[in-house]
Parts: sequence; structure tokens; C-alpha cells
Amino acid sequence: MFVKSIGYLGLSTAALALSAAAAAAQPVSLSTLPPGAINNVQAQVVAKVLQQNGKMNVRVATYNSPSNILASVNTGRAEFAWTSNDEAGAALRGTQEYKGKEMKNLRIAATIFHFNVGVLVKDKGPVKTLADLKKYPTATGWKGFTQGRTIFDAMLATADMSLADVKPAPSLNLITAANDLKAGKNMATIFAVGAPKVAELNSAMDGVRFISLENSPENLKKMKAVRPEYYMGLVKPAKHLPGVIGPTWMAQYHITVVTHPKVKDDVVYNLVKTLYNSKKDLAAGHPSFRGTDPKNFGMDHGDLKYHPGAIKFLKEAGVWKR
Repeated sequence: MFVKSIGYLGLSTAALALSAAAAAAQPVSLSTLPPGAINNVQAQVVAKVLQQNGKMNVRVATYNSPSNILASVNTGRAEFAWTSNDEAGAALRGTQEYKGKEMKNLRIAATIFHFNVGVLVKDKGPVKTLADLKKYPTATGWKGFTQGRTIFDAMLATADMSLADVKPAPSLNLITAANDLKAGKNMATIFAVGAPKVAELNSAMDGVRFISLENSPENLKKMKAVRPEYYMGLVKPAKHLPGVIGPTWMAQYHITVVTHPKVKDDVVYNLVKTLYNSKKDLAAGHPSFRGTDPKNFGMDHGDLKYHPGAIKFLKEAGVWKR
């Protein structure tokens, strides 16, 4: 389902001309998660920048799960997806929740930045460590957001646990699990750092806190055994990151723009070139883009290959190393 395209950027003559130019371009869609998820905020910023700087007519389409987001591109319903490399890799390989449901029509257009996810609890609540989740209700199920099971299991693996070891409190998806945390139906869930929903919970619950993982080479291997795209990253406190109350080790993977191999080369080329040259405007739209490093736009994702239009620009920019 498509939501409305980015509207006029202002009432000045220049802005009207800009919107008219974008409207004249062939419409393309960018799939992402619904409002409340930080992915949605980021995708809206990307769509605006692509319209403003790349003269593209981009509409944002929302789906409740990464699998549906990727399916929209795999089947050609959407030209692009704002999603993670771990989900795209699993879908391409047909592993875990994608077993028997391989999505072979997935290509990378660009790798934008690393993405931080952690286990979220009430700051003044009883849960202090991952081991405490054996005793307290923890979001489980994740039928409508299967990535939740995978990333949660990867973090729990650092404590030699899985979701099978926690006290279960079934939730359907990311947003319902967060609402259940606020309502006291669970004592722990997962969420992305910097998401609007985390700010909402932080205000409503008199503070929330991300549990820091124990960083070690052994624990990194345990995470990668769940999915090879996972690794650990250190997140430091910042005003725009509620829940990060001290240096916190979390699960990390990469946010990418995924596309279909039959999307025209010049369209993908323009998208990658525009984003590559627009870090300042992206960061003005949301602080998470401050972590964007255009030199990593072409980083290797193993069997998840890049679109030819992307490769063409990345070679021109001198950041294609293969």
C-alpha cells in the first residue's frame, strides 16, 4: 500500500518548480516499516532528498515486516526497499524464516550506515542483565515481525540463551511489543536506537534503558552463528538517543537500499549518486545519517550482489574495490 508522495517543499517559485520536476519523473516506490519505526523516519528523509537533489518522484510504501518489504521488491511491486542487509541476505539464501521462500530478485543499490538494535527495559525496573529475562516476562512470538526472533536470539546468544529460555510474553510485532512494555505486559523487548517509539516509551515510563551486551570475540562468534551479518557496536549516550544511559554494546548490522535487477540502470545510478553526494542534507533530516560514510556505499555483502547501475556509479566514484 502506497502512502502519499512527498509534498511540495515550500511555496516559493523554486520549490514549486522542483516539485513539478519530480512529479514529471517516473514514479518509484521505496518500501519500509510503518510510522513509529526509525526506518520509516529515515525512508521519508531519503525520499525527500531524492526528490530535492535527484529530481526523482519517490513514494514511500509501508509494510509491517521486513519479509513483506523485501517481497515487494522481489515481485516487482516496489522498485526499492529501505531495509537491512541481514534480512536481505537471509531472504536471498532462503534460510531461517525464508526457508523454501527464496527471494532471488534482490540486489543492493547502496549500503548506507550501520544500524543499532538493543534489548529495551524500564530504567528503574528489575531487569538488569539478559540473564534476568529468565525470570521476567519478555516479548516473544514475533509472528508479524520474524526478524525480531532472529535479532533477539542473536543478542541472547551472548548470554548463552535464546528466546526458548525467557519467560514468554507473546507479542505480534515490533510496535505491539513496545506497547506491551509500556502497558507492563512484558518487561523487555527489542527496538532500534533513536526510534520515535523509544522516545515515546522513555517519556511515558519515566525512563527506559538498553541492556549492554558483553563484548568479546567469543560472543561475536555466537551472534554470527545466528546470522553472519550481525556484529557488535558500541553506542555512546547522546541527546537524541533515549535509553542509552552509558556506553552500550548492541547488535549491529547495515541498512541498505535494495532493488530489483530489472529496475533500469539509470534509475539506480541516479539514486546512488544522489545519496552519495547528499550526506549533509540527509543528516539535516535525521541525526542517524551522520554515521553515513559514502566510501562504504559499495561494501561487500557476500552472496548479496549489487545492481549494475550502482556498480557503474561506485566505480566512477572510486569506492568500488572489487
